[in-house]
Amino acid sequence: MNGSYNKDKLGALPVVIPDSIKFATPKQGPPGTRKEFRLPPAASSYATNSDNIVRFFFNNDSVIDFTRGGVAFDLTITAPGATYVRLAQGAWSIFNRVRLTTGVELEDIREYGRLHSSLFEMYREPDVGAVLGEVYGYGTQFERNTWGATPANDYMIPLLAGLFLSGPLPMGIFSQRVQLELYMEDPLRCVETDSPGPIVISLTNIYFHYEVLQLSPTTTTQLVAAAMGGVRYPYKSFVYYTQPIIAATQDLLIPHSSPGIDSFIHFMVQNNNSTDTTVNDKFLTWLFNDCTQHQLRINNEFFPLEPTQAADDPQSYLEYLRLIGKWLLAGVYKNPPTIAFSDYNDDRFIIVNQLETYPGDGLVNNMSTAEGGNNVFLRLWLAAPPPVPTSLITFAVVSKTIDLVGTKLKQ
Repeated sequence: MNGSYNKDKLGALPVVIPDSIKFATPKQGPPGTRKEFRLPPAASSYATNSDNIVRFFFNNDSVIDFTRGGVAFDLTITAPGATYVRLAQGAWSIFNRVRLTTGVELEDIREYGRLHSSLFEMYREPDVGAVLGEVYGYGTQFERNTWGATPANDYMIPLLAGLFLSGPLPMGIFSQRVQLELYMEDPLRCVETDSPGPIVISLTNIYFHYEVLQLSPTTTTQLVAAAMGGVRYPYKSFVYYTQPIIAATQDLLIPHSSPGIDSFIHFMVQNNNSTDTTVNDKFLTWLFNDCTQHQLRINNEFFPLEPTQAADDPQSYLEYLRLIGKWLLAGVYKNPPTIAFSDYNDDRFIIVNQLETYPGDGLVNNMSTAEGGNNVFLRLWLAAPPPVPTSLITFAVVSKTIDLVGTKLKQ
């Protein structure tokens, strides 16, 4: 019998770890810690009928991590003659616009309340929604009825500003202070009540919560040096568009021009509902219409290649699952998607066009429409013309980068 029969077959493999470092002491990471801060805004109180833009000014002397923070506030709704009063959706619905600047405009997200409500409905896990309730962090609609009539309720919400979600920022690199502006929404659009008005939303005890990374001088110097060397910070943001829908078959123009498009999210709304305070959950009452087919056209190229059969084919749903990261080859659901297949087709009108080349990696510039003369259209085939007035709302998810030195923006 061959004497090598019982030999360890791995014994002949090359030595991967050199002997010189097999027993080396592991390197110690640089010391550092996180410390939570809360920043007050420029004024102590705000209201929809007076000072309605909440402004925060961030210092340029820290490395700040915004990813685990948010805006906290006490909220009071005044609605004369009401038998009930509450926020229409999550506490974020009181903000219509989020604007971020530092000498130049970094982000300007319009229809913020509708966007946050839509993404919360599309992305959240079902058990998260069950715990958080309809108003972020607090309870059910029954409880909202009680809180709406009670002065100074405490709320806290995350903020979907893309630059803030990109990771720690060495604020001292910016030539001017970073400024955050939160524009308060018209109460008619974000309050549910039977009050004849006037309705007023007031905010007090407002703070922006964030974390400062306290790093060693050496580590901070290295971080700053890397930024000074031309490191570009990538982040994503949202651009809002709306178009009227008047026909059963129609090409709807989306006048978007940028060199980095990740995706488009479309849904229909009934315009008459926007200022009707008796319509419940109007930010999530997406108008259902029997859409039979849809297709995106960019510079006369079609996505997907053939029209999606929306009524009886899972392709639309598959695009949605790709957007929320729920569909991968051999993937496993940790929790089921928020919008089930049956719900998606039966009582929703959501169209997702996922165009991102390398999701989350930023290795390749995503699709560009900068040279196409804003030639972006969504082609819709509906079973019948929608009720008038109906609009298509589109949020374009775009990639941006910023030079920390000189604040040169590429979008």
